[in-house]
Formats: sequence, structure tokens, C-alpha cells
Amino acid sequence: IREIVDRGYPIHFETVCQLMAPLCGSPKVTARVRSFVESGLYFLQHEVERKEDFLYPKGYTQIPVYLPNDRKIQLISQDELMTAMRRILACRVGFDRKGLADETTRVFGYARSGTNIAAAMNRAIDTLLASGEIEEADGRLRPAHA
Repeated sequence: IREIVDRGYPIHFETVCQLMAPLCGSPKVTARVRSFVESGLYFLQHEVERKEDFLYPKGYTQIPVYLPNDRKIQLISQDELMTAMRRILACRVGFDRKGLADETTRVFGYARSGTNIAAAMNRAIDTLLASGEIEEADGRLRPAHA
């Protein structure tokens, strides 16, 4: 479990369960597999941090962005989306909210933005605005230090 988290953080709990299922003798995620992973996380509580449904190594300092992407939006953490948005805004200032959401959607390889994707993108933008990392002026988003 620690190796999976170290190599793929932030990683969704269900993804860890999917990767651990064969080691538990199961072709798919079952209650037994989830229980096994939960028990493992209990013993790794000083090495693995849990933020909602996502797992991180303790003391991590950077959030990687994994591209190309074939994950469902629910399996991508807000931290990863926000990191991608920060990088996009560092390269090109002047996106409006929809433009940043659309560009981030495209970067993650989604052909279109459905309800779930749009909601995840808007949550990430709201969090970045609320934290003061980005600011909005005249309808355009930019890093707060720019």
C-alpha cells in the first residue's frame, strides 16, 4: 500500500483497492479487499495521510499531475486539478473561469465537460480563489503574484 501511494499520489482509495485486489486473491474490489486496505492504512497512519478519499505519503511537498489521463474525474484529486490549473495560468494569463476550466479539461484528456467534470473544475477554481493563490480581475484569472 505504501509503495502504491508513494508512486501514485494523490491516489483515490478505490484505486488502491483495485490494485490490491489481486494480492487479496480477488479479481475485483470486495468488502474484504476494502477492509484489508483500511487495516493496512491503520498500520501506515504515520506514513500515509488521508485527505477525504485520497491518499498521500506523509510529508509530501509537491502534487504531481499525471498525464496522459484515463481516469474518471472522481478519481482525480482537487489538489491535482489545482496544480494543473496553476501551471496553465503560469504559462498563459487571461483565461476567464470557463476558459480555465475548458483548458484544464482538455489537458486531462476529456473530450467534453459533463456535469461532474464541470463541477470538479469549478470547485478547484473556487478553492484557488478562496486561498488567494489566484485572483480575478475584469473577469480574467491570473496568479495572485502577477
